[in-house]
Amino acid sequence: IHSPFFTDAPGYEDIAYNEPAHPALTDIAHVINILSPAVCIIHPDLVKNERVWQASKIPFAIENLKRKRNFPIEQIDNLLLKHSHLKLVLDTEHATDWGEGTLKHLVDSFGSRIIHIQLSDGDMGYADFLNHGDLTRFEPLKKLNCPIIIESKPSNFDQLPEIVSRVRDFFS
Repeated sequence: IHSPFFTDAPGYEDIAYNEPAHPALTDIAHVINILSPAVCIIHPDLVKNERVWQASKIPFAIENLKRKRNFPIEQIDNLLLKHSHLKLVLDTEHATDWGEGTLKHLVDSFGSRIIHIQLSDGDMGYADFLNHGDLTRFEPLKKLNCPIIIESKPSNFDQLPEIVSRVRDFFS
């Protein structure tokens, strides 16, 4: 479950999860009870009170965020170090936005807690990067044993099989 969708729901506009009993967290817990996912992914900048991480029974994973979200990698590090039960969703576009060594740092520091990789060419300024770009920047990810979600915005959807094949070849 990727919970930031709750921020778009009626009644949840401009929310910040300030308390473990926040209605959005109650609703997320309800969805978790129905679907039994391994984790609930949440953007950590939405959580404004540390007690949410400590008191919640929700199995959270946090996603590293882009620079424009103003939630630096150091804050991701601190959360993961302070709360050993938290998992990490590693978004490659977001990581590279913070600098060349960020991807390697996150893999080396928290590899065992990374639940999946969002291999993204999103807003990196490259059209069809996963299809035509140099994938060696993703070399540190080869150490991981977790699912990879391809987030590509190809100019032509007929390119998707080629992108998937190229990514598979790189990681095998």
